[in-house]
Amino acid sequence: MNVAATKVSPAVDTSTAPAEAALYPPHRVVTEALSALPGALRKALWSRGLLLAQAAAFATGLVFSWSLQSLLESEAVRSGPLPAAIGASFVLNLAALALALMLLPTSSGKGFLLLRAWLRVTAVSAAAFAGLACAPGAAVSLKIVLGLIALTSSQAAALLGLAGWLTGLVEPLRGTVRLILLIVLTLAATGTLWSRPLLEDMYVAEQKLPRGQRGSADDVAQALLALGPSTAVATLWNEERALDLLRGRLTYEVWLGNHHIIPYPRLWPGHEQDPASPLATVFKPGLALVIGAWGLVLLLWADVLRFAVWIVKQDG
Repeated sequence: MNVAATKVSPAVDTSTAPAEAALYPPHRVVTEALSALPGALRKALWSRGLLLAQAAAFATGLVFSWSLQSLLESEAVRSGPLPAAIGASFVLNLAALALALMLLPTSSGKGFLLLRAWLRVTAVSAAAFAGLACAPGAAVSLKIVLGLIALTSSQAAALLGLAGWLTGLVEPLRGTVRLILLIVLTLAATGTLWSRPLLEDMYVAEQKLPRGQRGSADDVAQALLALGPSTAVATLWNEERALDLLRGRLTYEVWLGNHHIIPYPRLWPGHEQDPASPLATVFKPGLALVIGAWGLVLLLWADVLRFAVWIVKQDG
């Protein structure tokens, strides 16, 4: 009796793929990545699904802003439709970051998946903020719309870059990473609600230190203002329209009170007076540029490493 021999292909252990990819020839990884970049950009920006998502986002921004004007009718009569636009900007910003979490790639592969997700989030958020500006009676300038788009885009880049770094391209951990990022985003968005006891304890402890060694509590408070999505949007309105949304009876006083005044972080690149020399100025890159640049570096690094993992699997 003849027994047919069956050839069994060796299984590829995907759990060790990232470690093997790190040792793979860099020139091949870079070549594969660059060859796939035009296609990734085309798929990210020119697709029927993206156009439909942009149309839906535009309609959502327009209808939501107009609906808030109706709900805040008494406030709108006194100060115009600006309160509705401010409220809508906070909600649309958080919705765009939630969309970034939804678009996280679920498997490794080539195609600059994180970069594509970031471009799509930027395109959809741009449509949403354009709808906000086009709402009937809206009093939002083009500069504020562009600022909201740039700020949301930089925050989405940081979130996706952190996702790529945390995941490490290990497929079984992707669901866990999405949950971790959701917790991080929630804590950042609600930092002014839960951080008061921590900051109060830090301020009390600093009173026992020499004056020159104080300031750590202020640094933590400034970090919360800089990294919180909602506080960053409040910073934008403060810079563009001189609206102090944080220092109110129901906001800043509930958070830190009137005893500790924390300045707004600088949002855009520019020069500031040097504290060490009153006649000199120093260049500050701004919060949006710093967060966005680091996020893009991380997500591009993760996408390139993803190519290396894909090459290892193909050759295996």
